This record gives sequence, structure tokens and C-alpha cells, in this order.
Amino acid sequence: MIGRFDKDNFLSLCNRLTKKDKDLKKIITLYGHPPMWVRENTFATLILTILEQQVSLASAFAAYQKLKEKIQPSFVFSYVCEHILNKKYLSKIRKYDQYTKK
Repeated sequence: MIGRFDKDNFLSLCNRLTKKDKDLKKIITLYGHPPMWVRENTFATLILTILEQQVSLASAFAAYQKLKEKIQPSFVFSYVCEHILNKKYLSKIRKYDQYTKK
């Protein structure tokens, strides 16, 4: 069992993965380990991450900035669910939103 993923065990976890994935081993051997990126644990970060998975990073960031400029934080959740996310993810997002409000 790995436990918690953090900056202290990042390199060892990468090395552990290279033992199971030959392609990853080649990449890390050629280019070195990737940077450990850390973001705030917020709903806004979740939205940005989802956007980044759907479109290019530049497009995601542009869409995220438009959301931040035009929508009050309290309306971001409903706007994203209605206009951006596929309906099948709606229940998962609602559960996450309820969890973060506790």
C-alpha cells in the first residue's frame, strides 16, 4: 500500500512505477522526473482540472478565466454542471460539493 502521495515520496513512487512500465522508464531515463505540481484543494481547482482533461491547457485556462470573471462563486457549480460537464458526471460532482462543505 502506498499511503499518501506527497512531495516526500514523489520520486520513489515514480521510480516504483518505472519498474512496471517500460515506456515510463524510458521517458524518465531520457528526461528525468517530472515536476511535482501542487494546487489548492478547492472546488475551483477541481473545475480547472476537469477542463484541462477535456481540452488543451490553454483553452481550459481561458474557459476557466471566463468563468471566474462572469460568474459569482456560488453559481459556478450549477453553471459548470449545466453547460460544460457531461450529465453522467453530475451526481459525482454533487457528492464532491457536499463533501467539501462539511
